[in-house]
Amino acid sequence: MINLRPLFKADYDFLRRCLEQRFQTARNPLKKAAVALRSALKFPERGRFWLIERDSEPVGYAWVRHSWRGTETAQLTDLYGIRDLTDRRIVTAELVSYYRSLGNAIWVDGRQQPQLLNAQSSSKLSPGNPDLHRTEP
Repeated sequence: MINLRPLFKADYDFLRRCLEQRFQTARNPLKKAAVALRSALKFPERGRFWLIERDSEPVGYAWVRHSWRGTETAQLTDLYGIRDLTDRRIVTAELVSYYRSLGNAIWVDGRQQPQLLNAQSSSKLSPGNPDLHRTEP
């Protein structure tokens, strides 16, 4: 089963390795990965990494960037580590549901997502969930 959750400090090494693989075709992949991770952790108001798990094992991440255009807007910038279309739809639906519940617009593939995609949701993403704001498991 695919699950999506916020990143904990214990997940930083896994995320760093994913980012290094993601940026391996860049001119300086280690530097690009370090900058992406450092900026995301230093400025969480600009975006958030979400850990993607399958059967409680980390398999990838989703990176949602935030911006202000009269209202807070979120954009799914990167979805890494899952290739299965159904799993990608589940993760996308989870994120759309979460950000819509906050009253934010969310953009996926350059299009605003006004409603949920047709996919089964399995995680417990909700603004009131205290686990979303913890940094330790």
